[in-house]
Amino acid sequence: MIFSSRNILFASWVTLIFFRSICPGYCQERHTSTDTELLMATEQTVITVTKKAQRISDSPSAVSVITDEQIRASGATNLLDLLRYVPGVDVMESNRSVGNVSIRGFNSKYSNKLLVMVDGRSIYYDFNGGVLWFLNGLTLSQIKRIEIVRGPGSALYGANAFNGVINIITKTPSELLSEELKSSIRSFFGTQDSNFSEFQTAVGDPKNLSFSFKAAYNHSLGYGRKTAVQVRDSYYIPIVNADIEKKLRNASLILSAGTSDSTSDFVQDFDIKNGNFHRSFLSLAYREEKTRNPVSAKLYMNSLVLTEPTLKDLDSVSYDVEVQQTRSLSPSNSIVYGGSYRRLQERSVLTNPNLLHGQDLWAAFAQDDQHLGKHTNIFSGLRFDHHPLYGTNITPRISIVEHLKVRQTLRASFGMAFRTPTLFDAYAFMPYNFFDPNVITLLQGNLNAKPERLTSWELGYRKEMHNGYFGTNLFYNKISDMLSQIPTQFDSNGVPTVITALNAKGAHAAGLEIESEMRLSPRNKILLNYAYQDAVDTLGSRIDFTPVHKFNASITSSLNKRWELFLGMHYVSSSVFHTASSLLKVQPYTRVDARFGYKLGKSNNPWTLSLVATNLFDDRHYEFPLTSGPSTTPQVAQLRRSLYIALSGGF
Repeated sequence: MIFSSRNILFASWVTLIFFRSICPGYCQERHTSTDTELLMATEQTVITVTKKAQRISDSPSAVSVITDEQIRASGATNLLDLLRYVPGVDVMESNRSVGNVSIRGFNSKYSNKLLVMVDGRSIYYDFNGGVLWFLNGLTLSQIKRIEIVRGPGSALYGANAFNGVINIITKTPSELLSEELKSSIRSFFGTQDSNFSEFQTAVGDPKNLSFSFKAAYNHSLGYGRKTAVQVRDSYYIPIVNADIEKKLRNASLILSAGTSDSTSDFVQDFDIKNGNFHRSFLSLAYREEKTRNPVSAKLYMNSLVLTEPTLKDLDSVSYDVEVQQTRSLSPSNSIVYGGSYRRLQERSVLTNPNLLHGQDLWAAFAQDDQHLGKHTNIFSGLRFDHHPLYGTNITPRISIVEHLKVRQTLRASFGMAFRTPTLFDAYAFMPYNFFDPNVITLLQGNLNAKPERLTSWELGYRKEMHNGYFGTNLFYNKISDMLSQIPTQFDSNGVPTVITALNAKGAHAAGLEIESEMRLSPRNKILLNYAYQDAVDTLGSRIDFTPVHKFNASITSSLNKRWELFLGMHYVSSSVFHTASSLLKVQPYTRVDARFGYKLGKSNNPWTLSLVATNLFDDRHYEFPLTSGPSTTPQVAQLRRSLYIALSGGF
């Protein structure tokens, strides 16, 4: 479905309100000290782009922020529903329990070109570099903000920061205690027999020792509802997270731990039915806050254990140590530098369950921030990564940020990025009936596979206004040595008998992003963004799951002291998917999301009762094409409308 009449009407209404709101301010802008003070008070501060705090207008990369207030107002029940509204972000939801995210195209069934972190701790699983978006063990209530960096980030973060970085920043115990309400509850009940419930609380002294606890239970029977002829996409996941924060004289020390023990029908090629995904993490972070040259350090462990009745098992663990310092070299020059060590271990039925595979990864990085006069910043970064299979990789980045008059910023960037072959790419060893029930095909790794590489050029412009901002970005990405699973041996009938990971081809992508967010009045805020991306490989074929056009619009309104409204529209144009024998088309779709909330009682902090709808008009679409997989169970569900009644509040 493309734009229907009701969606065109909605888009026209939102656009009309937007231009009526900005034209008086943008075309005849008044530059007063009050405007400047308001701007400085409201402009977002980010840390992910340069690993130090800075205003978005000073950032050397395109970056968007989702705040905790936006999460609450939208009524989202998962991260994917939030990320859909960010310009340049590609979301592909195969069914109720399986989704993938990329930035600026190149999404895939096992998307692995994006670095996703929680408080700087990576949460992708190293086996294939992907993220279990619905089974990530994170509660939405604990999120302070989400920073989405578009463009290569390997100069600071190394592998997987290929086409972007998403950093989910959570509230510390002391921050929770600084709020008026120390405890909160958020609970959704709705269609597909779904239940998303969260609880968090904090106790202690925010200036000394404090503690926070979060628990959640998420459950859905899925769109398929476990019928014999439909996709099995049900899941349930209990989550427990806890943090202890100790305030030192000039620093803070935070110990975090969490676990989730989900059961899911993760149907994606290997048809995992009633699989148990046990995830856990342990993190110790040290951060100096009031020193001239602050030091930060982090030590953490991630574990993922998958057990399944038919022995599609996986056991993966990683250990990380990271240290960095921000040092002021002069009033106009500062540098961020540091190093990291990562230990990977995995055992899997896909890589021969009798063998334990391990890798030791080392890295060092530095990024210089040089002020040239009052208006120009030059960011130059360099990172060295050492890998036991392919050796040393050097990744540079340079950006120039020019501050123009009337609160405008112009940015030009050049950067490189890389994605290492995953453990699956390197060590895969699994015989399976992939193509013919009578023919065994060996899925085989390649120890000689090289990293995928990206070279990026980007121009950006941003204008801050007293009631919001307007920004646009142009980019061109060139990718080489793309890894693909390719048949290398065949039987006499032409059926592949060996498949291995090879650096097969390259690609290039050009794109444009336009975004704006405006506060129309103290009670109303509007968001509009558009992304264009054209990505083809060296043979001239369109890149899989890379729609050319994407458009988002939303309005958030406090109608009065009791009633709240969120209304959003998300449009994605068609894309393609190449199979071994054919080219499939993913049809365009439009979904509208809504939340209508009512504040109960007359207290200063009332509870809120809400009606929430995702895909309000029931646009029945597929975000992944229907294909025949190796099993008889369908892999893809038709996405449907979901309705919830929600209750949230604090005490």
